[in-house]
Formats: sequence, C-alpha cells, structure tokens
Amino acid sequence: NSFIINDAISAWFTVQERLNYKQSVEAAKLLGLPALDFYVGDIMLNISPSDAELMLAQIQLYADKCFIVTKQHKLTVQNLTSVNDVLAYDYTVGYPEKLNFNL
Repeated sequence: NSFIINDAISAWFTVQERLNYKQSVEAAKLLGLPALDFYVGDIMLNISPSDAELMLAQIQLYADKCFIVTKQHKLTVQNLTSVNDVLAYDYTVGYPEKLNFNL
C-alpha cells in the first residue's frame, strides 16, 4: 500500500496514523481552523481540514480495496493444488490504481 504526493513522493499512513489524523481533522473543523499540518513521510503538509478529510477518506477506501484483493489472492492460493499452479499464479492483478494527490 502506498500513495503518491505531487507525482514524486511515495508514502503510506498506517491505520493508527489515519485514525490520528482523522481526529485532528475533526478537531480542526470543530474549531473552525483554516488549515492544519501533518506529515507525509518527511514532508509537512499544510492543507484545509476539508481537503485533509477528503484525502484520508480516499486513502481509507484504497486501503480497504487493497485488503480485499489481498484476501481474495490468499484464498485462491490456498486452494491451488500444485506447486506449478502456485508459481504461475499472478498475485499482482486486481489492485486499484495508486492514489496520486497533487497538493
């Protein structure tokens, strides 16, 4: 799992990071803040709470889709009956296109 920022920076937020940032976004919205800071890798972003909320929602749904595809691949591989079938299985197919945020 990863997403891209500005066509150059590859990053990922763990589940815990997504939950923490979601709480920060909710707090910023409640307080009427125009922007909030958070890190993507080693880069600090300063974006509006609504843009951050949208970004986090997209990342969450992307993570969910990737999880489902991975689960399907694991189930398929478990049901394969020969080493050749396992070696020939393409576990890279079916994943959604990586997200690319231009900020």
